[in-house]
Amino acid sequence: MGNKRVLSYLASGIVHVSSSTLGAMISGAWLLYLLYPMARIFHPELKFLEFNRVLSLPYFPLQIGMASVLGYVLARRRPSPLTGWVWLFPLAVLAYGILSYSPSALEPDLYGRMSHFFGSKCRPPACFDQMTYTAPVYTAIAYSISASLEHRFRESR
Repeated sequence: MGNKRVLSYLASGIVHVSSSTLGAMISGAWLLYLLYPMARIFHPELKFLEFNRVLSLPYFPLQIGMASVLGYVLARRRPSPLTGWVWLFPLAVLAYGILSYSPSALEPDLYGRMSHFFGSKCRPPACFDQMTYTAPVYTAIAYSISASLEHRFRESR
């Protein structure tokens, strides 16, 4: 009985971490894909490449919004004590990325690392690092906050 409980707990953790990171980012892209035809009604000259830039806005607001919705909905449907802690794994991955990144020789080490992962120094293709390391932390934090809020709302009823 103990092994089944551990496996169930582990599976729940994997589902919530995946939903908070990959799920939020993929559903944000999917939402844009669905909204593009409607946006073209109001702005016929709009190219998908221009519309798609929303996915790479600083601090990733679309992905954070999607993570908030997913966190609330999944915490309501599949409650788990792990939802408040899903940000730890993406944070560990980000810490690894920051520590393994080599900034240019002209920049101070700490400033170069921080501006690459959090600041405006991100230029394509380097922005891939922000999408890979930084955005999952933002989305996982938003997921955890909204899941925690759902738990508090449920407890107050």
